[in-house]
Amino acid sequence: INIGALCTNSDLKNDYSTVQVHLKGEFKDSETTKVGSFMGDHTKLGIGCLLNTGTVIGVGSNIVTAGKVLPKFIPSFTLVFTRMKKRGKK
Repeated sequence: INIGALCTNSDLKNDYSTVQVHLKGEFKDSETTKVGSFMGDHTKLGIGCLLNTGTVIGVGSNIVTAGKVLPKFIPSFTLVFTRMKKRGKK
């Protein structure tokens, strides 16, 4: 796993409710209020990624989000890339 500078991971929800975690194709209640993130082997996070409580990232995924919050589940071998737009151009 490679984690870029300024990546942030949450392990506690703002409303202190139990955390839903993606497991075997569906979200299940963890029955706990604190859960960090799960990342598969060979996963790479670019600079400044924001991970929500209970985020699951599969094996071999590459994440470059430029400060955008990631989805709670990212399947294996997925590229998540958000493009930066220049002002005044499409």
